[in-house]
Amino acid sequence: MTFFELTQTQSAIAALLTVLGMFVLFVRESYPTEVVAIAGVAFLLVLGVLPYDNALAVLSNPAPWTIAAMFIVMGALVRTGA
Repeated sequence: MTFFELTQTQSAIAALLTVLGMFVLFVRESYPTEVVAIAGVAFLLVLGVLPYDNALAVLSNPAPWTIAAMFIVMGALVRTGA
């Protein structure tokens, strides 16, 4: 489901601008990293740059969830001072 039909060049430009914008927001730390990452993926999904089937395949893979769990454990360790 895409709302826009983009050419390959437009898709590449949109992806690069999204990554650049996310990088700037990561560096400035004006929003939490989770919010920036989810917003970037949602933006790419809405534009149709990231196909839904590919996003679903990545989310069904246990590796990203393992990394997310490590971030949660690390955040807990930092907050508790361990």
